[in-house]
Amino acid sequence: MTKNNSIVFFTFIMLAISNGLMAQIETVSTTTAPAGWLPANVRADSTVAVTTAQPRAGQVSSLGDSSIEFNTQFVTAGQDKADYQLIWQTSPTSINFPNRTLNNLTQLSYEYYRDSSSAVAPILHPPVRLAWLHDSGTPADPTDDTYGFFIYEAVYQPGFGGTIVTDSWISEDVFSSEIWLFCSDCDPSATVASGVVQNFNLTFTDWLSGPQVGAGGDPTPPDFSNGILYIVGINTGVGSGWGADSLMYVDNVRIAFGATDDLVFNFEDDDSAFALPPPVAVPDINNYGYLVLFLLFIALTFKWHKKQQFTVK
Repeated sequence: MTKNNSIVFFTFIMLAISNGLMAQIETVSTTTAPAGWLPANVRADSTVAVTTAQPRAGQVSSLGDSSIEFNTQFVTAGQDKADYQLIWQTSPTSINFPNRTLNNLTQLSYEYYRDSSSAVAPILHPPVRLAWLHDSGTPADPTDDTYGFFIYEAVYQPGFGGTIVTDSWISEDVFSSEIWLFCSDCDPSATVASGVVQNFNLTFTDWLSGPQVGAGGDPTPPDFSNGILYIVGINTGVGSGWGADSLMYVDNVRIAFGATDDLVFNFEDDDSAFALPPPVAVPDINNYGYLVLFLLFIALTFKWHKKQQFTVK
């Protein structure tokens, strides 16, 4: 390979690496600096916390002495419930992140671990849920907005084997999976306004394609092909109604919208040895990154040509 070709090859490799990594940001969430993540829906006989009991390394960094621990002790039916969630929609009058829509969703994944001590049904694991807000085409009128969760569970995926592997971390790419829906106040005039929409074989693309329905008596979800479907938060957890003890863990929750809004949440304890400074957004390769690599290419080319001139003389 000539030196000129080496320079071109080096630049191509830099571009390929940058396209894959530069836009992805790892955010470390700890107990004292949770980056917006908080326990939610924690009922009696259940706990959720970031602990060192089942460590997991990050997707971007090597940090990995902790994860989110979910623990339920069955005593009373319906009490086994605990979630951990991040809700980024905080304004009552405007959308905080208008580009975070289901149409713009490009990545959704996480890792979970089911401890073999769990006595709940073998199909159960911590699901991941996306909180959504559907604007019916009237952004100035919040009264016709509807809310709910998109929910991923392994049991509804084609080819599911019937049991969740225990004592092992499972990396799950949820983006193209089949997702079910919980609807809240979808149609206040209906007999059933809130609840599960029992249609378990729809992908995100299917939900966006037009009107969808569940079983008889289910709430009727909005037609997501009309208006704007905002994603306003992300949630993971265990319960409810599981009816037995469980011990499970979650880490490395990734969600991305487009090419530049790409976050991985790595859950760590407050040990200073694992503390990171606040995340800094890395310029996307499509703008500043290309400029840097172009200037690097020019500099290397100029250096090589100058060396060739001296060699000739």
